[in-house]
Amino acid sequence: MAPGSPSGSGQGWRIVSVALGTGVLTFLITFLQAGQPVVVSGLIAAGGAIGALGVVWALLESLWRRGLATVAVGAAIVAASLVIPALYDPGSSSDWSPVPPTLVASGQAHTCAVSGSKGLLCWGWNHVGQLGIGTKDDATRPVAVSLPEGVKSVVSGNEFTCALLNSRGVWCWGENLEGQLGTGMAGRELRSDHPQAVQGLSMGIASLAAGYSHACAVTSAGGLFCWGANNAGQVGNGTRTDTSEPTAVTGLSSGVRQVAAGVNHTCALLIDNRVQCWGDLDSEGEASGYTSPRTIGGLPGQPVGIAAGRYGTCVLSADATVYCWGWNPADPLLRAGQSQTPSPISGLSGNVQRIAIGDGAACAILTDRTVRCWGSNENGELGDGTTTQRVFPTVVVGLQNVVDIAPGTGHTCALTADSSVYCWGSNSSGQLGAAVGSESLRPVKVTTP
Repeated sequence: MAPGSPSGSGQGWRIVSVALGTGVLTFLITFLQAGQPVVVSGLIAAGGAIGALGVVWALLESLWRRGLATVAVGAAIVAASLVIPALYDPGSSSDWSPVPPTLVASGQAHTCAVSGSKGLLCWGWNHVGQLGIGTKDDATRPVAVSLPEGVKSVVSGNEFTCALLNSRGVWCWGENLEGQLGTGMAGRELRSDHPQAVQGLSMGIASLAAGYSHACAVTSAGGLFCWGANNAGQVGNGTRTDTSEPTAVTGLSSGVRQVAAGVNHTCALLIDNRVQCWGDLDSEGEASGYTSPRTIGGLPGQPVGIAAGRYGTCVLSADATVYCWGWNPADPLLRAGQSQTPSPISGLSGNVQRIAIGDGAACAILTDRTVRCWGSNENGELGDGTTTQRVFPTVVVGLQNVVDIAPGTGHTCALTADSSVYCWGSNSSGQLGAAVGSESLRPVKVTTP
């Protein structure tokens, strides 16, 4: 048959190639929506392989047949195999998640921060290796944490720390009594003073949250996995049994946009604009724990951010108003004891950009990049120059251009736009980045290496 004339076999191959390409792309989108990072990576590889084969076949046939339609089909398949992974790759800039990365984290008496080109730095209390620096010695100055690659964000629990790497994998270190490191094993003897990879979360993670002894990860497709202590159902898998490896949270009404973790409870801001929580929601003990998500009612407006502390939870609405609920024996987050009804926090003037809650204090970053804090102030953790407990938000003195803030247990730290870290409050173990005992009622700049 002369070159350029129709070919029945060529038409058949065209149909097969288009079918294969369409099938792979369909499966890619389906599994991406399901939030299965490991499966997605395999499908992306398969899509790339089929696309490559398609374009090779198309080029060969075009040379033989001069069939422009075939070239177009082959080019479309390979283009799709390259574009779809780029659009949905968890590490790409097109990640749908609107949640800003957590760049500073405060635990019970330790602090970690992602500080520009200096990478991840940690300092303070280290008796179970929560600094991740290869020893269990306290550090009164920031020490670099050795990780396989750069860090996108960091979160701290009571005595453990987790980092989200640039490749969107998760690593944790420190205490592991309840399996909070996510390595598949639990026990005091299995605590680690250096980072450990979390099982099954080597890629595809958008953001993290850490509670007292449990942690959670949101996938780039809106899935949610939690692990660690589960005495009150805070892992959200329908049981009260601790789990040492990530397990999917069941019963959510839609995909997850952001997750927040307290001592024994967890809350998620969902894509459908609902807020659902589970675990010990009223601090009355294990028996009150919900082992699966329940919707929080009474939230006016559209929620755009969420934070959880010891027993309290706060939501930031689209109109920049903060609503809080729950009960905390150490602070007046709600100005009126225990409540399951979200109440607005006065004194923030609808100018809030970001919120965070610690063990006894809550803080808000305003649109002008200054900070207001309220709640317990026994150790000066509000940063207003006093130790007076504040019912209403008070100005953190001398702090400007703040991009992230992390109240801990008795101390608070903030990161500014120039990657500087400021801390204040208790310094029992060097968590302010200064010699032990040098507490501060006002922000003090941490000297970094």
